[in-house]
Amino acid sequence: MSEDGGGAKIVEVLAPVAVNQTYSYLAPPALSLVPGDHVKIPLGTREAYGVVWETRDHTGGASNLKSVAARYDRPPLSKNLRDSRNWMSSPA
Repeated sequence: MSEDGGGAKIVEVLAPVAVNQTYSYLAPPALSLVPGDHVKIPLGTREAYGVVWETRDHTGGASNLKSVAARYDRPPLSKNLRDSRNWMSSPA
């Protein structure tokens, strides 16, 4: 991949861990990820399952982000379900 990102995106991935935050990863252009996609990500010393929560263009420059390992061939999580999760996890 070129240093400018080569069309890559940065994706925010929600993993099933005990923190209420997403993790940022570099998504290679070949994966064509969109919010709701199910992905395999490196997490610490292992690989884990996650859901793409947001995407944004990689604006260039070198990045120290780890890359998404793969996209699972599953129907994406709907925006309604993602919005419900956000609502339930927000402070009262």
